[in-house]
Amino acid sequence: AEAYVALYYVDEQAVEGDTELAAWCADLIGQGLLKGFKPIESRAELVQVLTMIMFTASAQHAAVNFPQRTIMTYAPSVTGAGWNHAPNQIAGHTEHDWVSLMPPIDIAMDQLNILYLLGSVYYRRLGEYKSNHFPYLTWFRDKKVDEPLARFNAHLEEIEAQITKRNEEREPNPYPYLLPSQIPPSINI
Repeated sequence: AEAYVALYYVDEQAVEGDTELAAWCADLIGQGLLKGFKPIESRAELVQVLTMIMFTASAQHAAVNFPQRTIMTYAPSVTGAGWNHAPNQIAGHTEHDWVSLMPPIDIAMDQLNILYLLGSVYYRRLGEYKSNHFPYLTWFRDKKVDEPLARFNAHLEEIEAQITKRNEEREPNPYPYLLPSQIPPSINI
């Protein structure tokens, strides 16, 4: 976010004088009821806000959404609800007590189908910003963005290599959900 902000805001006065940015902040505070959010008054504050938005809509969403397909579809692991009273020390806890917590088979199948679908939708990877319509032109028309975007993508490749190496040591349980190639640029479902 810092390189992008530097392209369009050469100094603090550029941030303070941006009426569209001020209107957006006012809308978040007024219409969005975003408590604690204040008008953005500096480039550093804008970088912080944009970084949080980018992280939340990309990496954080990927970390929460995509494990649904591979981990949460298995009902005994993630039932979504307890379908009976939980076993306890007083009442006892037989195998039947634990099994009775599992969802009925039709509910388990619905869970599998829905979570598999939710965790399977990918459009683009982080760092790839193109339209959704053929011929899939790049979103950015301003050539000033090309160089910072290339640096961003190079940095993502370095991160991918580090995570891939660490995942080799995590076998048989790698964590692929934060590989940059597996993170969409925004929430896409």
